[in-house]
Amino acid sequence: MNVVKFHHLAGLCLAVFSLSAVLKAAAAADKRHVVFLVGDDLRHASGTHEFYAGAMLLKKSLATSQIKDKLSCTVVNNWPDDTGVFMNADLIVHFYKGNQAHFMNDNHALVDELAQKGVGQLLLHYAVDPEEVAEPFIKKWTGGVYKTGLSSNPHWDLKAVLEKHPINSGVAQLNLRDEWYVKMEYEHDCALDHGGSLNQDRVHAIMRGRPDAAKGNGKLTKALAKNKKPSDLTVFWAKERADGGRGAGCTGAHFHKNWADDAFRKQVLNAIVWCANIPVPKGGVDSPRVTEDVLNENLDKRKPKFGRLKLGGETKVAAAAKPKPKVKKQRKPKRKAPSKPKDQPPTGSEPGTGLHVRGIHPFFEIEDLHPAGDPELKISAMCFVGDDLYALSFSPNRTDKQPDRDGKLYKISGLIGAKSKAEVRTELLADALYEPAALAVVKEKIYVGEKTRIIRLDDKDGDGSYAKHERTPLLEGLASDNFHVWTIGFEQLQKDGAVYLCGNFSTHIKMGGARIANTQVNSNVRRGSTFTLGPITGKETADSVRLDYIAGGYRTPNGIMVGPENEVYVTDNQGVFNPANKLIRLEQGGFYGHYLLAEGKPAAFQPADVDAGTGISGKRSPVTLYLPQSMHIARSPGQPVLIRNQTGAAASFNGQLFVPDFTSGSIHRANLEQVKGVWQGALFRFSAGAAKADGTGGLTGGPNRMSLGPDNTFYIGQIGAERLWQFNKNHGLQRLQAKSEAPSDFNDFLSARMIPGGIEIAFLKPLPKAVLKRQLFKLEQWTYIPTSSYGGSPVGRTPLLVKSLKALDGGKRVHLQIDGLRDADSRPLLKNNGYTNENMGWVLHLTYNPQLNSKSLLWAGELWYTMIKNLNQKSAADLNAATVEVDRMLDAKDIYAAMCASCHSTDGTLLAGPSLKGLLGKTQIVIRDGKEVEVTVDRAYVDNAIKDPLSEYPKGLVPAMPPLGLSDEQRAALVDFIQRIDGE
Repeated sequence: MNVVKFHHLAGLCLAVFSLSAVLKAAAAADKRHVVFLVGDDLRHASGTHEFYAGAMLLKKSLATSQIKDKLSCTVVNNWPDDTGVFMNADLIVHFYKGNQAHFMNDNHALVDELAQKGVGQLLLHYAVDPEEVAEPFIKKWTGGVYKTGLSSNPHWDLKAVLEKHPINSGVAQLNLRDEWYVKMEYEHDCALDHGGSLNQDRVHAIMRGRPDAAKGNGKLTKALAKNKKPSDLTVFWAKERADGGRGAGCTGAHFHKNWADDAFRKQVLNAIVWCANIPVPKGGVDSPRVTEDVLNENLDKRKPKFGRLKLGGETKVAAAAKPKPKVKKQRKPKRKAPSKPKDQPPTGSEPGTGLHVRGIHPFFEIEDLHPAGDPELKISAMCFVGDDLYALSFSPNRTDKQPDRDGKLYKISGLIGAKSKAEVRTELLADALYEPAALAVVKEKIYVGEKTRIIRLDDKDGDGSYAKHERTPLLEGLASDNFHVWTIGFEQLQKDGAVYLCGNFSTHIKMGGARIANTQVNSNVRRGSTFTLGPITGKETADSVRLDYIAGGYRTPNGIMVGPENEVYVTDNQGVFNPANKLIRLEQGGFYGHYLLAEGKPAAFQPADVDAGTGISGKRSPVTLYLPQSMHIARSPGQPVLIRNQTGAAASFNGQLFVPDFTSGSIHRANLEQVKGVWQGALFRFSAGAAKADGTGGLTGGPNRMSLGPDNTFYIGQIGAERLWQFNKNHGLQRLQAKSEAPSDFNDFLSARMIPGGIEIAFLKPLPKAVLKRQLFKLEQWTYIPTSSYGGSPVGRTPLLVKSLKALDGGKRVHLQIDGLRDADSRPLLKNNGYTNENMGWVLHLTYNPQLNSKSLLWAGELWYTMIKNLNQKSAADLNAATVEVDRMLDAKDIYAAMCASCHSTDGTLLAGPSLKGLLGKTQIVIRDGKEVEVTVDRAYVDNAIKDPLSEYPKGLVPAMPPLGLSDEQRAALVDFIQRIDGE
């Protein structure tokens, strides 16, 4: 996956370098990156299953070979907490413990996404042996997999038959004793292809044993006795996939000393190079001979202690018992807790949760303009007045005990035309503001929305600042002191020839996300709603302004934008009755699904005839765009901004939207269209990841607010709080500016729109005919079912096929005809515990990774299109239980990502709730019926905690977890997922 390399190369080409510097930079950008994913297996004797030491030896060999300038390597020890380490990989080498401890059992979905983007996969020894859940993926990536009940793991002396293939370049013969697994399961039943005919998407034999290999070896003879196939003795195989990626599997490398065998080491090094899509040198990859000193580097420290490994002799192990033959499905090895990866890049250079974007879009550049030193700007709202930026700043709290009553208003000068942040100045205008998150300047008057009131600032003494007595309340009694309530905005709305303030009221919730009654003093206030307040004259009073509502039914409407036609856009966070984050183009009188409890005031336009405790989806207005949380797209969407007045290559995006997300540390791009009178559209990844130390190349903090400045560049205000509401730093101010020149070799999705029977995809520039193949487009669709439980995961996930592809404008546009597309009108409805997907629409997820010369041609090859209406000529086929196959563990992972991950980590980190790592089997004190009770956490306890989370809760934690509304089967799968975190 090479999207980053285009970005780096583009940046270099814009600077003035000597020719030699440019050539060196281009060569560096063209390097392929290999990630070795390793683990340990301390139950084996020293000198065997030395995964980390083996990876470090291979890395060292590559670094001293003739192709050292063509690739770079990272070794990651154990599954990393930050999966961003994989996002710039061209190849992942898997070398770790298999079976129940196999990393792909729980992580195959993420790696499969990368594989579909063309990332190579090479599996060595035990890594070819996963549990059943991951077997189809490994077989898809490489062509073969260890199959329980079929495959076997004897130790035997291989006298290799070497087939014609680049992996065998320079390998004349190979005779080696190892634990060569046999009788692997391959994608097709016939003998593996060999003889140099390298057909795409076929499995090719690289190396196999001779027909008489079993002579004198009883275990091998027994293993080969049944269901004989020509491929039984194949121990090394490879596959070039249709997605452009390559994969291979090798069953050897049980004995660490075998890396000293020149032929075997060359063969595996060749495989690394080939799988990374680098031409294998004639004669193969040369590397220095392995000495005893090198062989003994980085060995695991095992008990009993090991002796020094000797070349040409047996491994000496003090009092070590002979390892037992591997018995499938009977052992339950304890997986090592994730540790800080060895030899891994610093996390500061890694992306957020965006899987396929790393860094800033190549059409743009970013710079840090946060003033040096104090104050730390935690920007909750901002707006330009001339060349000055006015910004509100406060520290969000998650405790309900320490609200920030010392929010501040700053005037920030010197931004326009600034060459560095040293030119930026701040002036404090007001302090002692109560969690202010709404700001506007109208008729030279400043308006601020606090937690509990909306005020106008009047500089009565003319000193340029605003003391407490210079604040005129316009609307009071908005909310209680709940940690989750804010007044969000302001935008300026033109109505009846006057200016009105336009903003959002968020809702009261418990810690953890459960609903509570919304309390306020002012009976006219409707939380979870979009309001207007005015008319604004600069002299208005509380009696002269009117509070009206545009729409309601939100949970955390953290973003609002008024467009050029007075249209209003709102972003909302997932939660109860909100199964996904969303962007909405509001309809007057719309209700968007989040019911407020009857004990308090309802949201604006909340249906009076619906029980607010249970709610229904049938009376909600449709969203415009889903921002899926379970797909690592969004977690805390912020203020959308219209892209306009851009020039050069970036002008292509004019008329679209940027949508920042401060918790995931990302910015997305959206194009909208009207279909059958309903607004909907597509979401694309745009930029993600942490900035470098100098504030370039990424985001310094979580992007919360975006504004287009008078210089037509975008200014990004950043914010954060500890743990759940944090990305990188908790503060920041950056400028995002279009480049004067775009990289010539860069391409990206431009837009997606519905056409009769399918969808049209437009690109920034034409794609070559060779990559415009319908088979390269991978599609799936799903819907959501809103319930009274927190969040939701994709429902009815269904793969789709492109029936036909028509290229237009020389390859700049394609029309994809797709059977089975569904929308909000499709029937039958899907159901879950009495709830349905009525009015919810469907999401079309498309991935496309065209490659030439092993390089990706697109910046981020996936999009999400929200289908409220489609233009199918005929109604979509019915969807029923017989046509929807549910992957039980994938469903559990989706549930965790969408409904649990915000509060419960899997790595031991304490968030709002206890970590799931090490949870099962621990003893803890819980509060049950008001009394302290000691319990041992077992499957039954976890199942009940999911089903009825407030019946008892761990001592010291706030009882706030909402019920998830899962079925018995979903809860059981989720408990299995939790159990697998610890490898049990």
